[in-house]
Amino acid sequence: MLLAYTSGHGFGHSVRTAAVLQRLLEQRPDLAVEVATTAPAWLFPPRVRYRRLPTDVGLVQRDGLEHDEAATLQAVSAFLAGLDQQADAEAARLRGAGVRLVLGDIPALAFEVAARLGVPGVALGNFSWDDIYAPFVPAWPGFGPVIERLQASYAKAALLLRLPFHLPMPAFRRREDLPLVARHPTRPRAETRRLLGIGADTTVVLLAFGGFDVPSLDLAALERLPEFLFLRPVPAPRGRLASNLLEVPDHGLVPFPDLLAASDAVVTKPGYGMVADLFACRVPALFAERPRFAEYPILADALQRYGRALPICRAELDRGALGPALHRLLALETPWAELPLDGAERAAARLVALLAQAEGQPVR
Repeated sequence: MLLAYTSGHGFGHSVRTAAVLQRLLEQRPDLAVEVATTAPAWLFPPRVRYRRLPTDVGLVQRDGLEHDEAATLQAVSAFLAGLDQQADAEAARLRGAGVRLVLGDIPALAFEVAARLGVPGVALGNFSWDDIYAPFVPAWPGFGPVIERLQASYAKAALLLRLPFHLPMPAFRRREDLPLVARHPTRPRAETRRLLGIGADTTVVLLAFGGFDVPSLDLAALERLPEFLFLRPVPAPRGRLASNLLEVPDHGLVPFPDLLAASDAVVTKPGYGMVADLFACRVPALFAERPRFAEYPILADALQRYGRALPICRAELDRGALGPALHRLLALETPWAELPLDGAERAAARLVALLAQAEGQPVR
């Protein structure tokens, strides 16, 4: 059995874990897999047993772009105060269940449970939460003990499968670098457009913020941009809020990579999952700034260095004043870099080898 713990902050951690687990099950169809997270169950392959469990805090968000450092410090301090007790309870529940490997993206809980069960704990990610909290310490010294506690847990990991565009992740002692873990469309662009009733010549702009909402965005203002049709994945469509805005279920007939590939541009925030999918689907992006978020500069640079992307300021985004920036974006002719995108396959193969070792089988 493989046990996975995934951060529930946004969708990025879960979608890349899900991609790895899907490839893993293709190589080991006999394997029992359980995932614990607060991210929604529909993000994971159907064969994965899902358990809703708070595994970490991540960041307390004000909205899809802004986080609250004071609230985050309070929440993560409280969570870590109970971490040992939670890990003890998890290990007691799982002892005798045949767990051979624990995968974490990237809750400290994963590596505490692995240590208690005496099995390898494998980390997957391009940052750990100590990286994200480190810039907060000057203003909020209470993050110092939080970082020390997290790093003590991360140091228990047997291996870090480190993804591109990464932060330092200093606590992990053994690392192997992987290519991007990216999702790919399941159907041709034209077929997705037919399913959604969108004409082949329509210029489609996807609004997507990694599972978070941006309530300050003036959706009604999009009507002043009739040359574009805007798509917006939501949990439950509420009807047309603007004549050129189409809301679609975020876990319905059309998976997110298909929506992305059917679009001509996307307005988004740069998180790892979105950036990887953009490189897989080669869709130009307008990206909003993520203030005081340590991952942001690296991903923003990657988007502009290797793909087609432009920043947009928060004020323009909130006003729905996207027209000039979108026209500049769509006029870009920057070539897309040829980045390897087989990180899910590579990660799965590594996990298969580790499982074989744990099960006493010959490694092929």
